[in-house]
This record gives sequence, C-alpha cells and structure tokens, in this order.
Amino acid sequence: MRRSRRWASLLVAGSMAFTTVSCGVQGEERPETLSASEVPYGLLEEAPSTTTSTTLVDARKVGLVIFLVVGGRLHPAPRSVTTPLTVAKALSALLAGPEEDEAVAGLRSAINPAASLVPSRVDPSTWVVDVSTEFVQGPTSEQVLGLAQIVFTLTEIPGVTGVRFTLEGAPIEVPTPSGTTSAPLGRDAFVDLAPAPPEPGAAS
Repeated sequence: MRRSRRWASLLVAGSMAFTTVSCGVQGEERPETLSASEVPYGLLEEAPSTTTSTTLVDARKVGLVIFLVVGGRLHPAPRSVTTPLTVAKALSALLAGPEEDEAVAGLRSAINPAASLVPSRVDPSTWVVDVSTEFVQGPTSEQVLGLAQIVFTLTEIPGVTGVRFTLEGAPIEVPTPSGTTSAPLGRDAFVDLAPAPPEPGAAS
C-alpha cells in the first residue's frame, strides 16, 4: 500500500514538471525585428511633449512725428514707438536726434543730447517739461529752436495743446521769437520757425 502511494506521488510530480515545461515561453537567443504591423497598437505613437513652447509677439508700433532743424526752421521726421503713444516716449525719440540718413541730408537737433527732459501733466491738454541745465547751455537762438522742437513734437500728440517749462524743478521764463514768457506755449509762439510749406509740385 505504501509502495502504491509512493508511485502515485512520483507520477503527480512528473506530470507537474511536464506541464511546466510544455507551458513555458521559450526565450529568443537574439533580438528579432518586428514590422510596424506586428507592433501592438499605440506603441509607435510619440509620447506627448512636456516642453512648454513660448511664442514671441512683436510689440505693436504707433506712428509719431518729431521735429528736427534744417536751415534754421523746423522739419518733421517720422518715427515709430511702442503703444501706447505717450509724451515721455515722444521726448525720448526727440532726444535721440536725427537718424544717419537724416543727418546726411542736413537735419540736426538744437537740443543737447546730454540734457534731460522730464514731463508731467498739468491737465489733459497742458504738460510741463522740466529741463536740465544742459538744455540752457549755448546761444539763445539754439534754445529757441530747441523749445520749438519740443512744443511742435508734443502738440503733435492728440489732445496736447500747450507746454510750460521748468528748470531743475523751478519755474522759468523761456525765450521765444517774440520775447520771454513763463506761460504755456503752443505752436503759435514759434510760427516763424514752423516747417516751410512744401514747394508747388512737390510730392506730399
């Protein structure tokens, strides 16, 4: 009876071993190349990128006219600045002076490039421009041209009609072709320096 049980145990063990071998997955000795049709669905798709892309957008520009000097009179010169157009941006463009091709053509600025021009608003139509001591250096005739450049440039901005001046924060009288004044100045104060009218037949 014991011998029968022993043989039965051996038969069961042998059967299990046979089952394990026959059901096992036989390993490949070397890698095998699969065609695209044999690859499980989805494994060939690229994984989504985790890198965040940044799109650079150019700042919008707005047209501006500054006034330079040629032949003792003002001359308009187009410029562009980033929006919104402000008095400070107009003064910065004016202080930069003529571009290279404009200088070759004879345009210049009567404003000392070392001067500072700091604007502040009195009311919606009137601004104060505080000038530094560098601005008042040089002949009075150059100061008048520089003042005219500022007044014409700022009154080119919609809504601005008058400009008053201070020197290093202190109220001053400034020279004009008709005398000195501390009142706000408009274009009429420098009418003799206004840009020359275009010649007949000249392109506009």
